[in-house]
Amino acid sequence: MKVATILPQQYLQCTLYDDYYMCLANLIDEPGMESYTNFFMDMGTCDKKYVIMDNGLIEGNPRPIKELIEKAKLIHADEFILPDVFRDSTATLNAIDDAYDEACASGIRMMAVPQGDTLDEWLSCACEIIGNFRKVEVIGIPKVLVDIAGRDGRLLAIEQLVKMNPMLKHKQIHLLGCWKTPLEILTIDKASASGIIPMVRGVDSAIAYVYARAGIRIDSDDRPDSNPIDFKNGELKEWSLLGNNIRMWKAAADSRTWSQKLVDKIFN
Repeated sequence: MKVATILPQQYLQCTLYDDYYMCLANLIDEPGMESYTNFFMDMGTCDKKYVIMDNGLIEGNPRPIKELIEKAKLIHADEFILPDVFRDSTATLNAIDDAYDEACASGIRMMAVPQGDTLDEWLSCACEIIGNFRKVEVIGIPKVLVDIAGRDGRLLAIEQLVKMNPMLKHKQIHLLGCWKTPLEILTIDKASASGIIPMVRGVDSAIAYVYARAGIRIDSDDRPDSNPIDFKNGELKEWSLLGNNIRMWKAAADSRTWSQKLVDKIFN
C-alpha cells in the first residue's frame, strides 16, 4: 500500500523522496502557504510522483468545484477529490452530481468519497457512486467509518461493498486518513495482500506528525489528540521523532515486512 504523509509546510522536505502525496486544496495558493504550494507544484511536475488533492472538507473549508479544478491544474495534480458532505449520503450524491460534468471536462482523474451516518447509508451511497458516475476511477474510504462501525469499520465496509457491487474491483481504492491507530492500516493491508478484499492502492494521514507533536512515538494506543494542525507555522521539539514516526507509519502500511512477533514488539 502506498503512503502519503501529511505535514505542515516546513516539514514537507521529510517526504521529498516519496512518490505518493496528498495535498489540501484549501491551503494551495493561499497567503502564507507559498512553501506548501511550491512544494506540490514541484512534485506535480515530476513524472515519478503521484499527487492527490483533497477538497478541504475535513479541514472545515471545503472548496467549490471550479476552485478545485483550478488548483489541481496549478500544481499539476494527478487526481483530485470531488466535493462530499460529511456523514450525509444524499447531500454527497447531490454534490457529486452538480460537479461531475465540469470535473469530467477537466481531464483530471477523480476520486469520490461516499458518505453516510450509518454503515448501511455509506454502502448505499458507495453503490450509487459506482453505478452512476462511471468516470470516477477511485473510491475514497473515509476514516469516519471507524467511528461509525468500529476500529475495523473500513475493512468491513470494503468487504461488504465488493459483495454488493462487484464493480468495485475495477476501481482503485484509497484510505482517507487514520483516525486512531496505524494497526488499522496494517490489518487492511494484510487483508488486501491476501485477497480478502480488493487491492487498496494507498492511504494518507498526518498521524506521524500528530504523535510527534505530542512528543511520543507511534504505538498501538489511539492517536494522542485530534487538535487542528497548524499547516502554516506548526512546530515540533524533535525532528528525529517525526522521522522515526514517519518510518513507523510507512511500515504499518506494508504488511509484507511484518510478523506478529514484530507487531507485538513495536506496538506493545
